Formats: sequence, C-alpha cells, structure tokens
Amino acid sequence: RCITEDNNGTILVGGINGLMYFSSDFVTPEDIRFLNMRLKDNDIIQIQTGTNGKVYLITMSGGLSEIKFDAVNNDSIEIKSYKNQNELFSGGLSCSLLKDKEGNLWIITKNAISRFEIERNSFENFQGPPFTPLNIIFMESTIMEYQGQIMIGSDLGIFTFDPDNFKKSNYIPSLIFTGISILGEKEEREIPSGEEIVLKPKQR
Repeated sequence: RCITEDNNGTILVGGINGLMYFSSDFVTPEDIRFLNMRLKDNDIIQIQTGTNGKVYLITMSGGLSEIKFDAVNNDSIEIKSYKNQNELFSGGLSCSLLKDKEGNLWIITKNAISRFEIERNSFENFQGPPFTPLNIIFMESTIMEYQGQIMIGSDLGIFTFDPDNFKKSNYIPSLIFTGISILGEKEEREIPSGEEIVLKPKQR
C-alpha cells in the first residue's frame, strides 16, 4: 500500500499485514534481509518520515504511531502510539497522513483533520463543518500538491486548503436574547441588555 525510506537508509513497506522493512544497502535482491513488525492494527495506510528522523505511520483504526529504528539489523525498536491520548482526535477511520512544508503531519480521517506538530509533540484538531459532510471514498484521493496545498477528494467534490493559513478562529460571538417564553407562552416584552429578568413565583 505504501513505501518510503527514512534518513538512515531503511526502506519501509506498509500493507494490510503490518510493516516490512529492510536496508537500502544491497546489490542484488537476494542480499535483502526482510524484517517484519506487527502492530495492534496491521492495516497500515501511510508512512512519513519526520524532521526529527523518526518514522510515523497511521493505520486504519489504530491512529498515529511513532517508530524509531536503532539499526535495521537490530530488533530493538521503539513504538509509541498516539491514539486516545495526547489530544489526538479519535473519531473516524484514518484515510491519509501528509507532511507540510513546515514538517507538521496532517492526519485525515473520515470526519476530522488533526495537525501534529512534531517539535512541540502536540495536536490541534479540526472537526465539524466543512468536514462532517465529507465522505472520502478512496484513501488515495488525499494528496499534497506541489505548492503545498492539501487536496481531499470526496463525494461532494474536491476540498482544498492551505496548511500555512489553516487556523481556528478566536472569535467568540455575543449572546443576545431576542425573546422569552415562560411555561410555553411567549412573553411580549423587551429584554434590556445587562438587566435582570424577574419572574413571578407562579412563573418559576
């Protein structure tokens, strides 16, 4: 399903049966020593190498995992799972893992997007509209195009956004009372701003 090479010359291949990896230092295919790693969820969707030299991958329902190889011929491998912790959004099946120009990882799920800042080891989640109605049919339909835009193909068309300008709004709308209903009956009265509304005992 996916293949990549880390900073140490290790080639990683992900599929529905887990992770296979081997050294890129070989002359003929017969020289390759294949090693396998099985995870809690072996259905690997995508693999990315981080700016810190570590390898990150997402599985269908296992969330994001961080993998650090000491050496390709060494069985000592560190695995760290981010699912249901570190504020990673846990709803929906994983569809894609992309890396932007700043080195941040973007986890695309069926109904939300999470940005993982590797340097800060923190997540920021974006959910609700416009992501809620999106139905990503094919996992291969999510790409990072050459100018850095993320494009998501869905049954509603192509959703595109710029990771550099993708931020949550800090705007908090004012709460305004436009009417009042007491015991199911609408009261014809003005509601002055900042003043108290006093109800009679039978209205409580």
